[in-house]
Amino acid sequence: KLDADNDKHLTLSETIKLMVQCFEFDENLIKKAFKKVDNGDKGRLSLPEFLRLTSKLMENEEIHTLFRKNSPQKRFMEGKDLLHFLADTQKENDVNKISEQIFSTASAYVSDKASHRKGRLYFSGFLRYMQSLDFNCIVDLDKTKQVYQDMTKPLPYYFMNSSHNTYLLGDQLKGDSSVEFYGKVLSTGCRCVELDCWDGKDGNPI
Repeated sequence: KLDADNDKHLTLSETIKLMVQCFEFDENLIKKAFKKVDNGDKGRLSLPEFLRLTSKLMENEEIHTLFRKNSPQKRFMEGKDLLHFLADTQKENDVNKISEQIFSTASAYVSDKASHRKGRLYFSGFLRYMQSLDFNCIVDLDKTKQVYQDMTKPLPYYFMNSSHNTYLLGDQLKGDSSVEFYGKVLSTGCRCVELDCWDGKDGNPI
């Protein structure tokens, strides 16, 4: 949608627009990450380069620290390291099953697939695990796919995912507005949005 010339690449301005609208990242951070992944300094990103950019922006120093703490080799975690992490840090029960799923997911999405199959989990695979809703969601995802609660009570009986100033892209006082944010918040589970209405100069509402 943002690829204006349809060349399957995103320019810096297109990348900034996308990342600000979807994730509200700071423009300076986007520019720095863009420069790091732009091989050949072309001024535009291919899909693999864009995926590396999003990965860099999503990285968290706490996750790096956690990975290094649980990987004696520092560059990767072996199967036994992952099992230890799942049992002692994550407090998981079926650690063997979860470990197999993590390695399977990592080998399906990252470039060093062969290493993951050999039982080495690199940071890219560990990051995907830590950010995955399939592994780390605070709610039971199966329950979100169907109505399982009593929905016969009056509306005040329920908590509702709500959005304040839904249309704002950034600062609550000076931020730009966009109708695109309504789609974003609804797609992430929000069920109550805010629509502001004023009296226009001609007497009609705006």
